[in-house]
Amino acid sequence: MKVMDLKNGGDYLYEIENPEAPDGRLSYTNSVSSDGKLIFTANGEYGFRVFEVPGNDFQDTELKAYYPYDEHVVGDFNYSANHVEYKSNYLFVACGVGGVEIFQLEKK
Repeated sequence: MKVMDLKNGGDYLYEIENPEAPDGRLSYTNSVSSDGKLIFTANGEYGFRVFEVPGNDFQDTELKAYYPYDEHVVGDFNYSANHVEYKSNYLFVACGVGGVEIFQLEKK
């Protein structure tokens, strides 16, 4: 994931590599969604990640959490976070053989 400053020549304000799954599962970023200060990335068989942008500066973006798909399988096929949409405190994740998962997010 890369955040680019288009107004000032295209410099990257923030970037982070795709995660590495220890057992070789595919972990490419397939989709991203945001609302307010939260950013979500769908990272294939790895699961999905949650980032927060504190203040108004993408340079301070923090990886806050991830939801792993380590043991999410149907038969011989792993779930795969292929698309994420975040609206009104609900995160919708299209996860391949797992269908669609819906998560209600609450502040701690």
